Order: sequence, then C-alpha cells, then structure tokens
Amino acid sequence: MKSYISLLEKIKLFDEISEEDIITMLTCLNAKIDNYKKGQFILMAGTKVENIGIVLEGQAHIIKESMEGERIIISVLDKGDYFAEALCCAVVEASPVSVQAINDTKIMFLNFSRILHTCPNSCLFHTKLIENMLFVLASKNLTLQNRMD
Repeated sequence: MKSYISLLEKIKLFDEISEEDIITMLTCLNAKIDNYKKGQFILMAGTKVENIGIVLEGQAHIIKESMEGERIIISVLDKGDYFAEALCCAVVEASPVSVQAINDTKIMFLNFSRILHTCPNSCLFHTKLIENMLFVLASKNLTLQNRMD
C-alpha cells in the first residue's frame, strides 16, 4: 500500500494529511486493494455498498442500464478517481449503477463507516478526512447540478 501513498496525497480526500498519517489511517479504514481484469465488474447494480473505491491503476466505467438493457456510461474513472461515496453516505440498499474495469485495474477500498466515525484515538487527521469527504460530496453534488443546468 505504501507504493500508492504519493497518489493518495494528490487526491482531495487526503488533502492536507501527511504521508505518515495516511499510512496510519489506511489501517484504521480497513483499506484493501483488489485487482480486476478488463471487463470484470468492480461493483454490480443491485448490491449494497459499504466501501468507497479509489482507482489506483487502470480505468473503469460507471454504468447505468436502462429498462431496455441499453448501457449508458455515466462516468469514466481514471487513476486517482473515487466512486461510491454518495451511495455509502446515503446508505443506499441497492446500487443503481455498476462499475466495470475497461482495462486491468487496481482499486483500493475504504470502509465508509470508518471514515465517518473516528476511532478511539480521535486523531486530528481523521477530523480532516471527514472534512475532506464532505467537500468531495458537496463538490460532486454541485457538478451534477451544473450539468443539469
């Protein structure tokens, strides 16, 4: 996981959090890394989502399927992009979208509940992580509103 710290330092979720604190935090957040082959589903529509995903390598599509079976690409996820944070925050029981690898892809998953709730240590950097998550959610919301306009 240490090999991805420089990437994590560049994304908004870990803004203003030191490398040392990110390393400590990854254990607290139950971080795990999974590999996906081209075409493999990372997240299936209809499943409950409890983790946010961060693309460490490769690319993925966020896909919505219409009632007629037509696939609509909602977003392309590149290295450093994250997904499922809004689904976790809203405690959605069944994801309305799927996420599919469009080439060999590596994803880091973080437990959303552990992002929102500080551990017994109540580390200062964890408070910053919560602030960053709120910023990420608000920014995506505004981006979607602007798209609709």
